[in-house]
Amino acid sequence: MTQTRPVHIPADTPAWEEMNEPGRTRYRFCLLVDAGGGPSAGLVHGIAEFDANAGFEALHRHNVAQTTHVLSGRGVATIGEIGR
Repeated sequence: MTQTRPVHIPADTPAWEEMNEPGRTRYRFCLLVDAGGGPSAGLVHGIAEFDANAGFEALHRHNVAQTTHVLSGRGVATIGEIGR
């Protein structure tokens, strides 16, 4: 069995990006672990900041596993057809 080496993510990287598309709520996000690079080909993990009064993301799907942490406030994630 091959063991993956630890990965260090410096505090100033990766950069924050902003989602600002018509018909979607504006928010910003930072992908800490991105399925596009490194040993994380099957996982995405990031931080997103939404406006407390209007923050939501349209329903969508990912082709890889994604983790979500709510750092403050509360939210609902729909997994399959179940809101959690």
